[in-house]
Amino acid sequence: MVLSSPYSFGTPLPPLAPPSSIQCGGGSLLASLQVAFCKVAKSAQLCAREKPSYARWGWGGQTRAPPSSQAPPPPLPPLPRDAAPALRSAARGRAELRPRLSNHRSFLMGSKRALVILAKGAEEMETVIPTDLMRRAGISVTVAGLSGKEPVQCSRDVVICPDTSLEEARKKGPYDVVVLPGGNLGAQNLSESPLVKDILKDQDSNKGLIAAICAGPTALLAHGIGFGSKVTTHPLAKDKMMNGDHYKYSENRVEKDGHIMTSRGPGTSFEFGLAIVETLLGKEVAAQTKAPLVLKD
Repeated sequence: MVLSSPYSFGTPLPPLAPPSSIQCGGGSLLASLQVAFCKVAKSAQLCAREKPSYARWGWGGQTRAPPSSQAPPPPLPPLPRDAAPALRSAARGRAELRPRLSNHRSFLMGSKRALVILAKGAEEMETVIPTDLMRRAGISVTVAGLSGKEPVQCSRDVVICPDTSLEEARKKGPYDVVVLPGGNLGAQNLSESPLVKDILKDQDSNKGLIAAICAGPTALLAHGIGFGSKVTTHPLAKDKMMNGDHYKYSENRVEKDGHIMTSRGPGTSFEFGLAIVETLLGKEVAAQTKAPLVLKD
């Protein structure tokens, strides 16, 4: 039950009628309640007249002025006329140290998808660097383990944990690019996998980008992908790649022929990754991704 009163604190109360004079249908109980309520209201009125009120006291017994008497903070002084050029110069300097991607980067984020196939014995740099560059550019990258979700030991004993298994990743395809890292053992495992063959065949039939580096292009040869294309490989994989004369060989650090992109080795991993970014998102995004890396031109 909620009791209310038309009187606010500080308003004089009318004289109370004696309990015996109250006439109501509730009998003595209602009369007692009314008397009790009036006593509470009167006590509150007396408390409100006490000075100082609790609202005027702070912690530790220190008084403070009521909110209505607090003076507004003084206005900030105006900036000197020569401050604006200095602020603009500072802003430019910050922009040069940490370049922003274009305004449409947020739109591009997640709009392109990449699948990096990670096999045991893969070359670490050729796996991590392109993955890192693509993610910096806003591409959604899935690193899929050829043998499952378990950590993968790479060629120099670096262990990489895949995001998911290749079987699971395939269900979420197609992808804008399929990336094959190198490494002798890694490339051999890619070449012997029927699942990799199926994924490459699907990507090739859709004219989706296929990017392989170092010994990775030999998996293209093993699965009959991109015959007639101009390709490059690690120098030690050239003879194997050209067996059967199915490709035209190039000495370029990164070679792109149609939807087939190849590169040479660990030392070209940055160029390889940036070439993928440029193909999927354009030169501007590739340049903005490259700028903070302090790469030698």
